[in-house]
Formats: sequence, C-alpha cells, structure tokens
Amino acid sequence: MRLAALAFLRATATTSRLSLAPTARFSVVVARAMSELVGGGDEPTTTAEERAEAATLRTTDGAAAEVAPTVAGCVFAGPGRQKYVLVQAGARYFVRGDPRASYHMDAARPLVEELRAMEVAHEVLGGGRIQFEPDAKTIHIYGHSMGFPWQGEYRHDLSAMVCQEAYPDFTVTTSNEGY
Repeated sequence: MRLAALAFLRATATTSRLSLAPTARFSVVVARAMSELVGGGDEPTTTAEERAEAATLRTTDGAAAEVAPTVAGCVFAGPGRQKYVLVQAGARYFVRGDPRASYHMDAARPLVEELRAMEVAHEVLGGGRIQFEPDAKTIHIYGHSMGFPWQGEYRHDLSAMVCQEAYPDFTVTTSNEGY
C-alpha cells in the first residue's frame, strides 16, 4: 500500500501539502510517502535506531500502583509548535510537549525517567504535535509520531482532556491530520 501511495503522490502531487482523511489508516501511509517524496521538510527523519530507542521508553513495569499526585498532568517546555506524547500511568494520563524536541522520545524522556524513579508502570500511548499559544489561550493537538505510533485510533481526545484540565480557560482543538 505504501508503494501505491508513493506512486499516486508522484503522479499527482504538485505541492508539499495534502489534505488527508482524519482517521483513515491510509492517511499515515500517505503522510509517510509524502514525506519521502518531498524530502521530509525541516523535520528530522526517524531512523530504525531511533525507533528502537523510543521502544525502550514506551513501557516500563513497576511495583507502584499510582503516580504521586504532585506529578503534573500537562507540561509544555515552552510556547509554539512542539512534539508531544500522551503517557498512561495507572489511571492517569499525562501530556508532555517540548518545542526543542527533535524526536518524540525527547519530549517523553523526562516524564518516563521520573516514573521509572518512582517505580510506576507506564505506557506511551502515542504522540503528535501541539501548537501551544499561551497569549492567545489556544492549544491545537494534531498529527502522529513515528517513534510512538498510535496503536489503532489516534487518542488526541485524551490529550485534549488532560490539556483542558490543566488549562481550563484555553480553547483546545484536535485534528488527526498533519504531521
């Protein structure tokens, strides 16, 4: 299917922007093929080694049942467009974003290390991008992660719930499109 998508894009693409179906699996295939076609843009390319490193962060077994209540649910390292991850530990969900992160594992690492130190089991459910604009009081959640691909449907809805709880005065929107 990926080769078919790439062939389709080569035959029809005139720009580096495509409108992709919101939840179709084909969207991810087309997005990846489009990235290959146009050279990946400004984004770093996730190599097999980097995906393997991300896999070591994805899950941890732990003896502790719950996360300390002092661990914030939603943390952004700064404003602007950033890579983000959604992490589940016990019954809680956590969102971490970092505009300086080259890879999603860079956004995940501080929380994962904190959870491991507390011996709390966790799973990185997936990731994408967040446009965090504190002055405009907006948060837009979208896209996907190559290092932490969603298993099944994108769960930006859970990420939005965590963000809305942390920023109740902000407008939080989601989209499954974009990279």
